[in-house]
Amino acid sequence: MKLLLFTLLLATLLPQDAARQANRDYEAGNYAEAERQFQDALENDPDNTRLLFNLGNTFARQGKHEDAANTFEKFKQREPNAAERAKADYNLGNMFGNQEEWDQALKKYRDAIRENPDDEDARYNYELAYRNEQEQQEQEEKQEQEEQERDQKQDEGEGESEPSNDENQQQGDQQQDPQQQPSEGNQDPQQEQQSQQQPQQGNMTPEQADDILNALDNIEKDLLKDFQKNQIEPSGQHEKDW
Repeated sequence: MKLLLFTLLLATLLPQDAARQANRDYEAGNYAEAERQFQDALENDPDNTRLLFNLGNTFARQGKHEDAANTFEKFKQREPNAAERAKADYNLGNMFGNQEEWDQALKKYRDAIRENPDDEDARYNYELAYRNEQEQQEQEEKQEQEEQERDQKQDEGEGESEPSNDENQQQGDQQQDPQQQPSEGNQDPQQEQQSQQQPQQGNMTPEQADDILNALDNIEKDLLKDFQKNQIEPSGQHEKDW
């Protein structure tokens, strides 16, 4: 991005030696010394707007962004020429662009274009700053989306690996009280013992079976005696009964 400086105009506005020294310091990167030279010159000529403009440039070069912005604003307030004011807005746009503060850079480039619609550099830098701002927003949105997806996967993983307290309680109840939910094909030991002690309907104990057999045996004996009596042939004589 281009940073403007009225170096050629200073020769007619400052004493020759001071102008040359300020220009040499600025071009050599001795911005602190150039700042001192311009401030000294402003003390002698406080209404000189071009000195303000160049002082703003030295602030910007040193990273003194607040001082640069204030100095350029003073320049704009005192400079009647719109094209000259556009140069200050253009430099402010470059300064904010170097800091990747694209919203502020766009604002200053717009101001520069309003002041000077024919400024092709301001138009170009405006488009460049606009694309950079869009890319920055897309990267931020992408990063935010990735963080949300990562948090969601982490929450889902924790939910699967750690059952809830209700599930733990339910599983514990099933393990501690097998009588409530016996497995298929298995009978509760206590119930099985009771079923062995209590005969099912239609069955009998060995003692009951013996009683019945004894009773049947006695009945059979009585029936056999009666059958034998009926088989004896009577004699021709009545016998006495003894």
